[in-house]
Amino acid sequence: MKKALIALAVVVAVLGAVAAATPWYVGYQAQRNMSEWIAKANAAPDATYTLSVASYDRGWRRSVAVIRIAALGDPKTFIDLRHRIQHGPDPRFGWLAADVTPVLEGELGAALQPFFGDEPAFSVASQQGFDGVWRMTIASPAFEKPLKGGGSTTLAWGGASGTGTIAPDGRVVLAVTAPRLALAASDGSFEIAGLKLESDGVFASFDTLWTGAITLGFKEMTGAGGAGELAVRDAGFVTTQKDEGATVGIGFALKVGAVRWAGDGPQPRTASDIVWEIDLEQLDKQAIQTYTKAVAALQTRSLPPAALVEGIQGAVLQLAADLLRGSPVLRFKRVGFKTAEGPFAAEGAVSFHGAGAAAPATLPDALQRVKFKGSAKLGRRLLQTAIAERSREEAKIQLESRGYDASDESLKLAADRVAEARIQALEQAGLVRSEGADVAIDAAWEKGELTINGKPTEGLGAMLTGGGR
Repeated sequence: MKKALIALAVVVAVLGAVAAATPWYVGYQAQRNMSEWIAKANAAPDATYTLSVASYDRGWRRSVAVIRIAALGDPKTFIDLRHRIQHGPDPRFGWLAADVTPVLEGELGAALQPFFGDEPAFSVASQQGFDGVWRMTIASPAFEKPLKGGGSTTLAWGGASGTGTIAPDGRVVLAVTAPRLALAASDGSFEIAGLKLESDGVFASFDTLWTGAITLGFKEMTGAGGAGELAVRDAGFVTTQKDEGATVGIGFALKVGAVRWAGDGPQPRTASDIVWEIDLEQLDKQAIQTYTKAVAALQTRSLPPAALVEGIQGAVLQLAADLLRGSPVLRFKRVGFKTAEGPFAAEGAVSFHGAGAAAPATLPDALQRVKFKGSAKLGRRLLQTAIAERSREEAKIQLESRGYDASDESLKLAADRVAEARIQALEQAGLVRSEGADVAIDAAWEKGELTINGKPTEGLGAMLTGGGR
């Protein structure tokens, strides 16, 4: 019995020692993992900033670390993030918990202090659970303050809140909303309501590029001033990127529910269902990473501004040449909008044959390798209105030469007649075709030959490629 009690006491003592030592070991591992992660981030081929540990005070159950994010090539431009870390294991949060706030000093801190006061501009409360997933809560305090030196101008920020997760496989999900951002002055105002930022993607390793989507949008934007009034509703801009091994695909999409502009015209202008979606496909990943490294190297050399611009221009030209060798494709998935005068819609794709071929020596040579196919359709009245607006001066001259009164109503009728005559001339030339209340066009370019609505255009293709000389 006595031996059993002694054995039990030893077990309890060992378990107690392990329990007491575990927070220290968790803190040790956290510091080590952070150092390794920073080293890999700085060595990444597409790094555009540098990370460093400004300070790290590790304790038994708590640590305080300051991580510095500095602009590449300009260490004086930086922001410090203070991490107050708790070590687990703890049933309340898991392995680790960290409260992150910016340390704003210098010019940036002086600029933000009048608005946020002693509160941090933003804060992140994060916890790493026993499943290895980091869960974050993001917050930014609201304010409404006058602008320094701006007279009666005030800036209002409705605050922000959000959540995020970082999974062990590198998937990062983020969702942040802000109810209001407004600027008000005696001669005008500007306000955005219902701001949102969403991100969902995978950053598997520092050897691969991020794959995912980022969305930035708002519910409503209004502006008023001496030039007029603008209102935009339900807008969103989405960027996507996909690492496909040797190549990268990038997409951009802009969608707007409605736009209303009241300016110097007699009637407000409106448009709805605005969409602009394009994809860039088959972009050579090595070319992009080489360009990023080249620009990063230029930024670290403390070059004079003129030399830096010249160096970046050279890097851009080299990037363009390298990308063309990969036979990239620019795809217009959807472009369109609706107006009171009618709709507009277009789609198409442009590709370049560069694989296995020498770089084009001349522009005509490059055009021979370009392939394009696309179509567009728009309301006849929309096209007529667009041409008429640019034909008012011509219509005025015609009216006055015939001795007619050039009133606004007469000008409108005369400009509409000029526009309709031009549309009919385009139809007769085969450049557009009529489809009910719309006009349409199909265009294609291949091997230096241009066709419109299925018919070749004599001379134009040869002129562009230099074959007509």
